[in-house]
Amino acid sequence: MANPFHVLKELLRLRRECADARKLVDQAPGDHAANAALAVALRALGEWERRTPFTQTAALKHYEEAVALYRKLDDPLTLAHTIRHLGLVHEDAGRLRDAEKNYDEALAIYRDHATVDTLDYANTVRYPAAIKERLGKAEESARLWEEACRRYEGVGIHAGVAEAAGRMTLFSLAADDRDAARAWLEKARDAAEKTGDAETNDFIAEVAGKINDGDRSK
Repeated sequence: MANPFHVLKELLRLRRECADARKLVDQAPGDHAANAALAVALRALGEWERRTPFTQTAALKHYEEAVALYRKLDDPLTLAHTIRHLGLVHEDAGRLRDAEKNYDEALAIYRDHATVDTLDYANTVRYPAAIKERLGKAEESARLWEEACRRYEGVGIHAGVAEAAGRMTLFSLAADDRDAARAWLEKARDAAEKTGDAETNDFIAEVAGKINDGDRSK
């Protein structure tokens, strides 16, 4: 657990930085550099604020302001990243449909502007995949998880591959396609072993258990 005194100290520092950046914008409202600096400061503050329940309302306000600024700046991928994190604020508060809307917009911006695979692109696919799964949109979710798996493979993030392949295993089981489920599980296991992460391996073991349970019931 984070030290509360450290969190408070960091929040106060970031709020001072935001106040200083806002003064520069107030002095020169149309200055690109000043607005960009304020957007960066608001994003950093919002990211800290979303980590604790008593500052989540402030996080929403600051992320929304950062998004509004980035919409005026020529930096579409940073805009997409900020919109995705605004979605995280909504998801943390249980506003799943608001989060879905943000995640979908962030991904649409990436599709229009990204030219290469990056970890951020893979993450931008992962979040709508996960939220649509929570909302019961299985077909959309499965398509996105499959894409996320490819993109995580492309940037060598084994934990991302394991999670996405594990999810695809479960979707294949739900569709009663056991051959596909086993193929996805093999990929998930291979990736999980490379991570050395206990939580990831526990998830894949749980997924494997579901296949074994199904085999025993036949």
